[in-house]
Amino acid sequence: MDKNNQIQTNDHDVLIRLDTKFDVFINEWQSVRNSLNSRLSAAESRITGLEGTIKELIVGETRKKADFSQQWIHDFQVRWKLIIAIATVLGSVVTLIVEAIFKFIFH
Repeated sequence: MDKNNQIQTNDHDVLIRLDTKFDVFINEWQSVRNSLNSRLSAAESRITGLEGTIKELIVGETRKKADFSQQWIHDFQVRWKLIIAIATVLGSVVTLIVEAIFKFIFH
């Protein structure tokens, strides 16, 4: 019975050591898991912030391009009207000069 008792005591000691090591392993695993969860949460919040910043930049760039296009259209319309006005004035002046020359020649 002594041997049997000794074996049971040794087995019991081994089980206690395994239980202790398993408890340490579980605690370390939970610590690692908690650390990973917090790092993942921080990364998700940074990504969300970056996505918002990117959207703001895209909207800003789009607005700048739209404003530039609107200004270009406005400038083109003003220039076109100025060209038409100058052409009209020059046409009138040429017409007056031609009429004056014909009147001078044919009268």
